[in-house]
Amino acid sequence: MDQKIEKLSEDVADIKLRVSTIEENQNNFNKRLDNVDKRFDEVNTRLNTLTLGFLGIVGILVAGLLTIIGKVVFFPTI
Repeated sequence: MDQKIEKLSEDVADIKLRVSTIEENQNNFNKRLDNVDKRFDEVNTRLNTLTLGFLGIVGILVAGLLTIIGKVVFFPTI
């Protein structure tokens, strides 16, 4: 009878160890997910900054071209 009780207590200890390992893995996985979210936010911020800069330069170039075209069309002799 004692052997069965010892075997059961070993099994319970093994199950508790597995549960704690699973919980640790879950916590590590959640931390990784948080880091991925933060990295996506950083990428989005960087992408938005680059997009605004690019569109700003394109806007200045288009405004200059329209100014030159308008001068040529409306004031051809000057």
